Amino acid sequence: MIYCTNCGQPNDDAARVCTNCGKQFGGQASSQPFATAPPPGAQAPGGYAPPQNPPYGDPSYGMQYAGGGARAGLYAAGENRDPIMVIVFSIITCGIYAIWWWYTIMTEIKNSLGREDINPGLDLVLALVTCGLYLIYLHYKYPQLMLEMQDRAGLPRNDISVISLVLAVVGLGVVSLFMMQTELNKIWDAAGRR
Repeated sequence: MIYCTNCGQPNDDAARVCTNCGKQFGGQASSQPFATAPPPGAQAPGGYAPPQNPPYGDPSYGMQYAGGGARAGLYAAGENRDPIMVIVFSIITCGIYAIWWWYTIMTEIKNSLGREDINPGLDLVLALVTCGLYLIYLHYKYPQLMLEMQDRAGLPRNDISVISLVLAVVGLGVVSLFMMQTELNKIWDAAGRR
């Protein structure tokens, strides 16, 4: 069994290319093509030790967690905002602030979870071109993502996704913004304490 010096993937002894990252093992005169696994607790020559259970395919692998270096489970913390002012600014700007707020919290949620499958720009464009119909779905989608954030921050789950969806359907989406900002503030506070 040989281990790739690039990613640590175990490969067959006859392999010439890593099955995980594609790095070639042979034909490199100036570097060691592969390394055998060191005993548990020991380091290989040069300080390299293959990871025990690396999360291959995880786009967030290697990212820094929020919370002053402590492992809070979130990769970034967003900004605390006054939920009342979110409602007030959304009303007095005829919804322009609400559009900015949506894009901002979607970006903060994406960054805090470290997920590349969340696309705030596309979500916002779809909300605008569907005349707000897709926005109703976003009132469900992002509170669901906040459940994952609550888990990572060590908070008890508070599922507001259904009530948020209902409020958006009956035309009271601005109340949903208040609820979502309140939950986000709790998450950001928990991430900052760790």
